[in-house]
Amino acid sequence: LSDGNYDVPVKPSEFQGDRDAEWADIGCGYGGLVLELAANFPSKRIVGLEIRDRVHEYCELQLKTLREDYPGEYLNASFARTN
Repeated sequence: LSDGNYDVPVKPSEFQGDRDAEWADIGCGYGGLVLELAANFPSKRIVGLEIRDRVHEYCELQLKTLREDYPGEYLNASFARTN
């Protein structure tokens, strides 16, 4: 079901994402909801969780592009490759 080898974290301490996130989109797909929430709720930290490697890479690229296009914005959003 996954497009690559992935070691699933078996306990919360092994999670590699933003541990201080207040909102999570589990199975975030292409990250649209995460990015929209980040833009509309800048005081909330939001993490998108996606297991598919290529989709996660796309989310990271989208976030990087938005941060370059809108300096100082989208700093409250992040993505993690996990399930």
